[in-house]
Amino acid sequence: VVTALSDEPDFRLTGFEWSIRISSMKEAASPKLRLPPDNNGYSSFARDWQKLGLLFTRLFGITETRMLDLTFAPSDVAENFTAAEAILLRTMLGLQSSERIDADYLRRKIDEIVSSVSSEVAEKDAKH
Repeated sequence: VVTALSDEPDFRLTGFEWSIRISSMKEAASPKLRLPPDNNGYSSFARDWQKLGLLFTRLFGITETRMLDLTFAPSDVAENFTAAEAILLRTMLGLQSSERIDADYLRRKIDEIVSSVSSEVAEKDAKH
């Protein structure tokens, strides 16, 4: 909660995904939302995770159509990209269900992927 601490009822409720400003008692009944123009009229944490998933898709050089097309198996989304990684990105994109998408969930999934990849690398090193 942010306020100017004046005699006028002026305060702002803010968060990562939304901001409401109430500048007078008359407007309190219908506060105006400040929304990003490209989000179809709404903002949410799910939309933030989706945008981050799309950014990762682009950074990893994965074709978006392959990632978004669920007819492709997760293991076939991209070369040198594991099924677990594709599933995580598809979960972020909202294409696959999840218990809950938050930082703890993503951290656990990333730790599992790193452990799996580390195990694979250790096995390959041992063989050679």
